[in-house]
Amino acid sequence: MTPMPTITAEQRNALSQHVQFELPGLIEGLWPMIGRGDYVAATQRALELSDVLRFVADDLGWGERRGNSIESRSPKDVLKRVSTRLLRGAATVEKHRGGDWEQAREEEAENQLVKEACSAALAELDQSQPPAQRPAEDEAG
Repeated sequence: MTPMPTITAEQRNALSQHVQFELPGLIEGLWPMIGRGDYVAATQRALELSDVLRFVADDLGWGERRGNSIESRSPKDVLKRVSTRLLRGAATVEKHRGGDWEQAREEEAENQLVKEACSAALAELDQSQPPAQRPAEDEAG
């Protein structure tokens, strides 16, 4: 069995911050889709939400494992989708950063940890699949 990516305590804290930022938007965005009758988009959003919550439950924890590095326990497909989503989110944060210089430095350091964790997870997951089973490049858009 191929080992899963390791998430350091620092990375986990940064990922937790990004997830806390993303969750409200995922939840709030779901209801207008349902109201418009856009059930395909609502289903996609619900699956994204499910992935993020699974990642929290399996890997990030609810605060009880804050001090230790962990090996990811999320299913590989969930980890790949969440890592791709959070990596895109980290790029968006960089484009829209505001606030004072010290806050910007702290956000940049946290953002860098998110990008490192997600990029490393995606690289390890891609290496663990035989070439014939690898999904098409940039399937997440």
